[in-house]
Amino acid sequence: MTPDKLEGRRSLDTKFAGGLAWTAGAKWATQILTWASVLAVARLLSPADFGVGAIAGIFLGLTNVLAEFGIGTAVLHMPELDRRTLGQLHLFSLFLCTGLCGLAVLVAPLLAWFFRSDHIAFFAGTGAVFLITGIQAVPMGLLQRDMDYRKLALLDALSSMLTTIATVALAWFGAGFWSLLLGP
Repeated sequence: MTPDKLEGRRSLDTKFAGGLAWTAGAKWATQILTWASVLAVARLLSPADFGVGAIAGIFLGLTNVLAEFGIGTAVLHMPELDRRTLGQLHLFSLFLCTGLCGLAVLVAPLLAWFFRSDHIAFFAGTGAVFLITGIQAVPMGLLQRDMDYRKLALLDALSSMLTTIATVALAWFGAGFWSLLLGP
């Protein structure tokens, strides 16, 4: 093995080890914070509030698979993509997720009917999550491609922390099941 290849391999190993450390640290910290917030919110909300949130979570879990549509993964695995193509992918992601948001609004009355719930606006509001997915697909794929694990871990931890604080604060101030939607 040539010295250049050996140095490149050491650099990659160092980057991987550092990324692993940042990711593990951020995941542990966010897990502890998340569990603490779940316990706090469980004391503040009623079981019915959690039921409404769980029902909406079923729809969100099924459709969130479609929302990213593999765009972030394509960016990660195709380093030859130029800025113009990345821009087109980003625009496609935004359009796709905006369409899914609109679909969530249209399907909300059906979900409310199916689950025998009168919280149509809550189900419609879950579609806003798709807009966030559409905005972040390409940038997150670029961070993964560049192996910028420190920034990814910090963004994940910051997002989790802000979500936790917002959810607990909304539950504290009496927002009920809306805290489960508006917090994130």
